[in-house]
Amino acid sequence: MPMDQTKLITELRFKEKPEFLDNRGYIVNSMTNNDFHKWLIKPNRIELSNNKNDLFFISFKNAGFIIFDKDNITKGADMIYEGLDKIGDVDLNRLGVRILIFKHLKKSFKNILSEYKNKLLNFQPFNFIRTGSELIDLNITYQFLKDGVNYSFSTGPMNYKQAKQFFTAKNIPKSGIFIDLDIFKDKNFSTNDNKRR
Repeated sequence: MPMDQTKLITELRFKEKPEFLDNRGYIVNSMTNNDFHKWLIKPNRIELSNNKNDLFFISFKNAGFIIFDKDNITKGADMIYEGLDKIGDVDLNRLGVRILIFKHLKKSFKNILSEYKNKLLNFQPFNFIRTGSELIDLNITYQFLKDGVNYSFSTGPMNYKQAKQFFTAKNIPKSGIFIDLDIFKDKNFSTNDNKRR
């Protein structure tokens, strides 16, 4: 049975910490646990994952997680704190959270596209109609800025093939609505922001 899909990505970017490279094995040994028991050491990055494709990563310049199971969000945040404790204080360059949602609808992709076009946008591309063109897909993006925080919201119809680029579950719907919310701050961090917690 098709199910709604959710993916949460959180990333902190910081000034390079080259000492991380000498401690990769120690960090993996100290952070591997019953939930995140699979590990991979790359030249500049460590990855810990579980059986649900949730992933924690830390490198010499960033740390974060990719979570498909909402029950692991707190665990992902705890692992970021633990990873940063292992490498020490960091000077933040960017802090971001991105939420991807694929909401299943019992409608065809073509019908969902038509509803976006006619109801949400009232989109009448006369110049395209004159050329014999047909609108085959769309994505609407809104971007906002408040107090140095960027908000990017995108939405549109999505089919199974497109959804497979973002989600890994076996029960991905054939069609539905895609929502992408990206919230980030990439400058003007205070001294308090640049501490480990």
